[in-house]
Amino acid sequence: MQTRDWLFLSILACLWGFSFLFVELGLQMFTPQALVTLRVGIGALFLWLVLAPGENPFPHSWSLWGWFLLVGLINNAIPFNLISLAQEEISSGMASILNATTPFWALLIARIVHRDEPVTFNRLAGLMTGIAGVAVLVAPDDTAVSLPLGATLMMFGATLSYAIAGQFGRKLLSVTPLQAACGSLTGATLFSIPATLYSGFYVPEVLPGEGNVWLMTIAVLGIAIPCTALAYPLYFIILKSSGATNLLLVTLLVPVVAVLVGVVLLNETITSQALAGMGIILFGLVVLDGRIIRKARNLFSAHPS
Repeated sequence: MQTRDWLFLSILACLWGFSFLFVELGLQMFTPQALVTLRVGIGALFLWLVLAPGENPFPHSWSLWGWFLLVGLINNAIPFNLISLAQEEISSGMASILNATTPFWALLIARIVHRDEPVTFNRLAGLMTGIAGVAVLVAPDDTAVSLPLGATLMMFGATLSYAIAGQFGRKLLSVTPLQAACGSLTGATLFSIPATLYSGFYVPEVLPGEGNVWLMTIAVLGIAIPCTALAYPLYFIILKSSGATNLLLVTLLVPVVAVLVGVVLLNETITSQALAGMGIILFGLVVLDGRIIRKARNLFSAHPS
C-alpha cells in the first residue's frame, strides 16, 4: 500500500471509530433493525442530494442496479443487522475483537478468487499480530469471559459478509465512488425496511419523546452521515486503489479510534493494556506493509558488521 492509501484508511477508521459511540446512544431509543435502516436510509438520501445537482447523471443500467442491490445486501444490510443483534449479547469491545478477523477472511477469499493476491508471510504475520493487538486493546478484565454461541456466529457471519462484499464491490468500480456508495446504500435501505417493519421502530420500554431527543438526533445523524454517507465513497476509493484485503485492514484500526474517542469525549481512562494493544496493532501493520522492514534489511546489508 502507498502512503496515500494508508492516509485514506486512517481517515476511514476515524469515521467508523465514532460509530460505536453513536450506535450505543441510538440503541437507547431505537431497535437494532430501525437504527440500521435509519443509518443506510439517511446516508443514501444524503448522497442522492449530493449527486442530484452533479454534472454526471446517475447510471440507469439494470445490470448495475443488480450489483448495487447485491453489494448493499452483503456489505451493509446483513452485517449491520448481525452486528447490532450480536451486541445485544456481547460488549462492543468483544465485537471489535471478532470484527477484526475480517481482513483474515478477506485474504483467504481473495486468494481463492484472485490468484494474483498471494498469501505472503508478511501479510499473515501482520494480520495475526494486528488481531492479537485488538484482543489486547479491548479485552475485558475477566479473561474467563464466555462468548454466547449465537452472538459469536452472528459476528463471524458479519465478518464473512464484509469479506465477500469486498470482492463483489469490484463490480462497482466502473462508476464513481459517490455513485457506488449511493447505489449500494439505496439497495441496503430496501432490504432493511422489511426487518424494521417486523421488529418495530422503538425500543419497547422507550416511547417517542422520552429521554434526550436531541441526543438521539445527533446519534442518528452521526451514524448516518459521517459514518456512512461520507465513509463509503472513501471505502470505494481505497477498494479501487488497494484491493479488498488491504481495505479491510480498517477493522484493525477502528477499535483504536473507538478507545481514543472514549478517552476524549467520555473521560475514560486509557490503560497500559490499551497502550500495549495499540503498539501491537501498529507493529502488525508495519510488518504487513513491509516497507520499513525492507529498508532496515537493505540498510544492514549495505553496512555489514
